[in-house]
Amino acid sequence: MFVVRGRASGPPAAVTAGVHGDEYEGVAAVGDLTNALDPVTLRGTLILVPVANPTAFAAGTRTNPEDGANLARSFPGDPDGTPTERLAAKLFTAVGGNVATTAYLHCDACDTSQPLAADTAAARSAAATVTEYRWKSATATHRGR
Repeated sequence: MFVVRGRASGPPAAVTAGVHGDEYEGVAAVGDLTNALDPVTLRGTLILVPVANPTAFAAGTRTNPEDGANLARSFPGDPDGTPTERLAAKLFTAVGGNVATTAYLHCDACDTSQPLAADTAAARSAAATVTEYRWKSATATHRGR
């Protein structure tokens, strides 16, 4: 997790990727964004989570290999639950509870046998689908795809 605090005040926001371990484009896009950010021109605080589900990412699987659960379907989580529910609770508390808006990056179809279309920040960012959530309660409100 990376936290970038802008010089000017503003609402906090987050960008997360890697909720599914087989979605690589969003991870690359968050890495590119992290490298491109300039705190001098940033307004507010931005929390960047390039790999939200490290166990699934390491295994290259959509779900957590420890319990077979889908992290995207486990929020807000349970601190006393399964490994995936515990991870969801930690992420929800650390990230979702501290921001006004989260951009949640997924890719539509990941095929690990094919390379990325182009090795550019724009191509990788375009490959990710951005879904905005507002964390106003324990349940996220869908704001579009």
